[in-house]
Amino acid sequence: MLHHQREKKSTTVGNNLKRKFLSLLDDSDALFAKFDFSYRLNSIEAMNQFEQLPRFQKKEIIAQLIHYNESLKNTPFLKGQTPSEQQMLWQALGEFELRTPENIYAAVSDESQIEIYDLQNIQIWRNFNVLKICSYTLADILCFTWEERYHREDAYSSMILERVGEALQGKYSDISTVPYHHVQEKFSCAKYLLGVKHRSFFPLFTPRGDVNAFCVVSEVDVLSSHA
Repeated sequence: MLHHQREKKSTTVGNNLKRKFLSLLDDSDALFAKFDFSYRLNSIEAMNQFEQLPRFQKKEIIAQLIHYNESLKNTPFLKGQTPSEQQMLWQALGEFELRTPENIYAAVSDESQIEIYDLQNIQIWRNFNVLKICSYTLADILCFTWEERYHREDAYSSMILERVGEALQGKYSDISTVPYHHVQEKFSCAKYLLGVKHRSFFPLFTPRGDVNAFCVVSEVDVLSSHA
């Protein structure tokens, strides 16, 4: 009897988390409209992954999506103009309570793809330039690591992991040593082939000074699509 009650309670909690996640994705859709932007929100693969994750990871994903939505919601439109990429990044860092080396803003242009990853290599924030060259859904991005979503040659993966490792140690450089290379989406709807140049890897710090995330600034082009 007690075992049955625990199973029922666990199922109820899981269903509540799933409903919360879906509701937040709908909120993202409404916020995208604020920026005259539309994007695919969900996929069968993402929901299957979400349902298989332990409860604490589901809660982390939901918390990250809340922060992402709040960063979009609170980004100001000055005199009706769309915010710059630097303003968007500044707002996101404030929402996630992260600190960054000051020179990160000099590394960002209006064409830059900007991504913030947590310590588990899950992308927790991205600018719209990232979504424009990505055919994964927003839920895919939140539920799968970058290694699970993209295929690249092992040599480039090793270089990236080395740069990430340096960032997580608090080291950073305006210039990345990772050469231009090709990246293939593994299971997205269009399976984009991308040409990628990662320009910078930056550590992101908590207010106490601990590294809690990292930021990647890149230039990316879509080379082909299977759509």
